[in-house]
Amino acid sequence: MRSVLVIATLGAALLLAGCGKGPEGPQGLQGPQGVPGPQGAQGIAGPPGPKGDPGPAGAPGVPGVPGADGPPGEKGDKGDKGDTGETGPAGEAGAPGVPGVPGADGRRGEKGETGEAGPAGPPGPAGPFGPQGHKGDKGDKGDTGAAGVAGPAGPAGPKGDKGEIGPTGPAGHLAVRRLDCRSSGCPSGCGNDEVAISAFCGPNTFPISIGDREVECRGGPDVGPPAVLFCAKK
Repeated sequence: MRSVLVIATLGAALLLAGCGKGPEGPQGLQGPQGVPGPQGAQGIAGPPGPKGDPGPAGAPGVPGVPGADGPPGEKGDKGDKGDTGETGPAGEAGAPGVPGVPGADGRRGEKGETGEAGPAGPPGPAGPFGPQGHKGDKGDKGDTGAAGVAGPAGPAGPKGDKGEIGPTGPAGHLAVRRLDCRSSGCPSGCGNDEVAISAFCGPNTFPISIGDREVECRGGPDVGPPAVLFCAKK
């Protein structure tokens, strides 16, 4: 109550001083602090102050949900080739693949060199018999020479030219018989009253007389009987 009276007195004094201002008196003693009035409205925010020093780093937050993948970036420059790594162990063999389409035929290669001749093959079958040639003229008898050492039989020479037909001689009793030895082989040769006068042999062989009644074919890998034997009566 006292404070209210003091305030009223001071207000009246100020009012009177405004009406007729006298000399200013000495300042009175400061009265006791009055009751705080109601809080006024918030004033306009002042300008921001200077930025303070950064505070200590806080604890890491909980990781957020990963975002969607962005579009692929541009292809970068090719890097340097790295060192070759060690060879790994061989893997298991895979299943065979589907056969591919056959390629086109290549061009024919050059002819190779002729190889060495192989061994002679077995004699082929006897060919058909040719016609018998005419008997040539008998040559002059030469002087008998000294008997030499029998040498190996040589190959048959080329067939001579056909001789001229000689004059007809007197009728004789010569009978010629032709024996086919391809099936039986003619093991006995001609008959006891006959003599072997000629024979036909296979290719690369020639007849050799081994007696009055028998002939063998020699010159090839095998020795055997002739294909045909001609016998004449003695």
